[in-house]
Amino acid sequence: MSDENMMDASNLAIIFGPTLMPVPSDRDLVFCQVYVNELMKNIIIHYESVFPFDGGVVYERFIVDDEGYLPVCCELACLLYDSNRHIFTQI
Repeated sequence: MSDENMMDASNLAIIFGPTLMPVPSDRDLVFCQVYVNELMKNIIIHYESVFPFDGGVVYERFIVDDEGYLPVCCELACLLYDSNRHIFTQI
């Protein structure tokens, strides 16, 4: 993903580390934050070991085609989303 948005595991760890693993107020923030970021980076890199796939639903990323259309199917109908006009049409 970093080839698309320039956010590698280290950058993501710096962003999410302080929120997901805040340093307790009685600890030295500067000293501890390095370890929090490193731990978060390893969780991101080794996510498959930390969060093993249990057979649940896997969501795929939808990509709009060159013409700006995204097919969407639900229980009621199959729709085509026109991202240029922001409307759905039944197909």
